[in-house]
Amino acid sequence: MSNQLTSNSTNRTSAEGAVPRNGIDSPGADEIVLDLDDEGIAAQADVAWIDDEFNKGNFANYRGEYIAVVGKRVLGHDKSLRALRENVVRTMGFPLGRIVTSFIDHPVH
Repeated sequence: MSNQLTSNSTNRTSAEGAVPRNGIDSPGADEIVLDLDDEGIAAQADVAWIDDEFNKGNFANYRGEYIAVVGKRVLGHDKSLRALRENVVRTMGFPLGRIVTSFIDHPVH
């Protein structure tokens, strides 16, 4: 059985079975529902973590580079996305589909 992740502007993410903060039990017209397995849920948690950490200014050292994240940990960074992904797969053994990558740009003010 897979889990569902619901996302909208009021309730960023909630796993199936959890009570949404906005009180909505079923997806509305403005929601996107993803049918995710455990690995997909973990990857979505990493995406949210990257967003939160970026907004806190914690990735300033990586500006102008890509970062690779698994388990809310930065595993590497590089100006080349291809080189970064190949290096993380080769040296750390994570499957390519589990590595979350993001380009760290200057914050928009």
